[in-house]
Amino acid sequence: MEKIRRRLRNKYPDTYVDNLDEALKFKDETLAQHKRISIGLLENAAKIYYELAKRKIVPDVLSDQTAATDLNIGYIPKEYEVPKA
Repeated sequence: MEKIRRRLRNKYPDTYVDNLDEALKFKDETLAQHKRISIGLLENAAKIYYELAKRKIVPDVLSDQTAATDLNIGYIPKEYEVPKA
């Protein structure tokens, strides 16, 4: 969460939300105002990709900000503990 706070201070992303439904609602409201923003969401990317596909939503841009190749702070699936990962 600290990384998200730091990025918010630097205005990347523009805002942060707690769940996918909130992100999609914020996106729709912003597009209706003809504005462009970036929305941060701390979540398991695989879960979000699956949920977007299930809802037949194709985002313009989607980014995973995980240090997947860093064994010390890289990605660990939500269902796993460090030793199991």
